[in-house]
Amino acid sequence: MRAGGTLWIVPPARAVWAPAGIEHEIRALGDFAMRTLYFPVAMTTGLPGECCALEVPPLLRELVLELVERCPVDDADEPGMRLAEVAIDRIAEARTLPLQLPLPHDPRALRLADMLRNDPSSQADLAELARSAGLQLGARGGIAVDPGCRTSDPDIYAIGECACLDGRVHGLVAPGYAMAEVVADRLLGGSATFPGADTSTKLKLLGVDVASFGDAHARTEGALEVVFKDAVAGWGGAPSKNSRRLAMSFATGTRMAESRLPSRSQLA
Repeated sequence: MRAGGTLWIVPPARAVWAPAGIEHEIRALGDFAMRTLYFPVAMTTGLPGECCALEVPPLLRELVLELVERCPVDDADEPGMRLAEVAIDRIAEARTLPLQLPLPHDPRALRLADMLRNDPSSQADLAELARSAGLQLGARGGIAVDPGCRTSDPDIYAIGECACLDGRVHGLVAPGYAMAEVVADRLLGGSATFPGADTSTKLKLLGVDVASFGDAHARTEGALEVVFKDAVAGWGGAPSKNSRRLAMSFATGTRMAESRLPSRSQLA
């Protein structure tokens, strides 16, 4: 349901209360069943004065079903009016739920929100969404940003792996943190710029420490590849709990060299 600048996503066994006079729109994708009750304004003085999502406990659910079956309910239907009064009491005590999503005010962002609302299963990627919002993209993907992490729209910042700075997208967490610090400073009136990023990484793969640093892909002309490994049976002994593998690349004049050393336990 949409009312004003707010959208409510209403799953089963939930409801939205809308006071009289509130212009709203109800939209659903696919087959669904819903029930709507209308109460005289005089009977709802104790109910919320603005739209809100509510939990529907079993008693309230049965009251709604019964009142829908009895409609129309008026003063001539005394049992029906008593049920309506109980239903109003249950609505007043129902737990409110945070199911509302504030809609953006910017026309471009609102256009994106409507696009996703109309097609929640959309396969549009980040580039398509950014392009729809009028943002400039990097030549190799990502949203183009300046050193202050500001996009082509001065009111929009981008950080992390969605941001393209100087033609490069940083897909690591450390550059993302650095960009977040830049944006925080900018929002507070500062002039911080992205200082660059340490692209060394340390990963864990099935319990094995893996690290990369330097020219990890050996793309530099004359790069030296050094491999330090303890193959499980490479030294003719039992596997060591200290087995490790370390790969390094350096920009030197030698094309490739390999060094093998035993593990610490074997050195002992």
